[in-house]
This record gives sequence, C-alpha cells and structure tokens, in this order.
Amino acid sequence: MMIGALADLFQYSIKDTRFAEVEVWRVLPNFIVKVGNSKLRGIFEDHLDQTAIHIDRLVNIHQQLGYQISAGRCVPASIILDETIDIIDEIDDKTNLDTILVATIDAINHFQIMRYSTLCVWAEKLDHSEILTDLKKTLLEKRTLPLCPMASKSFFKSTLPLPPDTHKQIIP
Repeated sequence: MMIGALADLFQYSIKDTRFAEVEVWRVLPNFIVKVGNSKLRGIFEDHLDQTAIHIDRLVNIHQQLGYQISAGRCVPASIILDETIDIIDEIDDKTNLDTILVATIDAINHFQIMRYSTLCVWAEKLDHSEILTDLKKTLLEKRTLPLCPMASKSFFKSTLPLPPDTHKQIIP
C-alpha cells in the first residue's frame, strides 16, 4: 500500500490497530491461564471480552469506510507480546509473573491509547464523522482500563511486589 495522503495513512493505521487488537485477543487467554491473582484474572477476562468488542467496532469501521479486511501483524504490539511470551514459562514466582503480565498489557494499552487518540484526530480532519463515535468510545475504554496505573492506583499498590514508597515515585 502506497501512503501518499492522510487518507492512506488513516487506512493503514485503522488496519494496524485492528491487527493489534486481534493479537491481544489471541494472547490474553494464555495470560488468563498463567495469572496467579484471582482479581487480576477477572480483569484479564473482562479485558478479553472488551477486546472482542473493540475488534467488532474496527471491523464495522472497515466496512463503513469500504476498507478490505486482511490478515497482518502490528509490529509494536507483536514485539511487546512476543517478548513476554518468550519469558513467561521461565518465571516461577507467581507475583513476578503477574507483574510482567500486567506490565505487558499496560504497555500495549498505552500504545493503543496513542493510536486511538491519533485516529480520532485524523477522523475529524478527514470528516469521517460516521466512525468517530466508535473511535472515541474505544479510546475512553482504553483510558479507563483497570490495569492502567492511572485508573487503578489502589490495585497496583496492593498487588505489585514493590518496596514501600516506590509507588509514590512511579504512580503520582
């Protein structure tokens, strides 16, 4: 695909965002099996359901804009997920395992927040008002994901194995 205009870049980014969501959706069941904390398992299960909704929205956006749905990979998401997949079987301590799983989903979520924010701006610029509501709704859901430190300081403080006062440094 040649990217010669903002419309081309928007189409590429919509497809890439769907690839990222699909990759998260494929990996989350493995994370759910591995996670030790039952509260965290429930959050991952909810996130799996929400990710399926995000994929459906992106498929609808593809259809509304006349974009062909194809297979592919989102390189940033793949790198983050592959790195964790490569090491999770080597981590014996359940708390450390939970910590890396949270960090992985949080990293992907931050990437997706950036991507959905950008897509919202571009959709407005390209006058794609018919899809803007879905993009904004997904962006809001990403920003309020319980795994995001800004959305759930208390969960991180009670779950992650960090020394006292560390949270004051990393979670304002």
